[in-house]
Amino acid sequence: MQIKSSVTFKQTINRSEFICLLHRCFTIDQAKALVAKAKEDYPQATHYCYAYLLDHHQYSKSNDDGEPAGTAGSPILQTLLKNDVDNIIAIVIRYYGGIKLGAGGLIRAYGSSCALALQHAIFTTFQTVHFYQLEVDYERIGKVNHIVEIHGMTIENTEYDQQVVYTISTILEDAPTLFKDGLSNQCKIHQLEDQLVEVMVKNNTITI
Repeated sequence: MQIKSSVTFKQTINRSEFICLLHRCFTIDQAKALVAKAKEDYPQATHYCYAYLLDHHQYSKSNDDGEPAGTAGSPILQTLLKNDVDNIIAIVIRYYGGIKLGAGGLIRAYGSSCALALQHAIFTTFQTVHFYQLEVDYERIGKVNHIVEIHGMTIENTEYDQQVVYTISTILEDAPTLFKDGLSNQCKIHQLEDQLVEVMVKNNTITI
């Protein structure tokens, strides 16, 4: 899954301000540009630590940007991995407040900044949607509407000619069988081109 849009989350820990930026990201060059933009937008910060996951996790990177090794970029990356997010960059900017947090404190601060930002995100995923053209006689309109409703399909378009011609979309692969059985084979159905559609992910729980 991936985030629908960018997120900014801020928290203060022992006088240090942590700002987490989440962005959709699809290439390494785009990741570099987003880090550069963060440095422009938040000048004079102490650290710009980040991690990204791209292309089904084929490409990943984390950067501590001057924090002790493994205390910043790695916990950000692990948070993204635990939550199975893809095509994303998380940049956590720190303005040092004068109090050292220690290795454990830094790991918790950077990891929680990313996790709490993810809690404010809206997630989507891509789903294959099948499209069909269905032709029926007028007296079967009621049955078509019933089949569409009980199976959660969508009527995208309806044309009224000698017969009624529907364009129907559904995630169900057995839609032709459902229509033929429900209409006693009194229909013509043709499969159109499938489409990948971005849909919302509901009831997602973020792991910190």
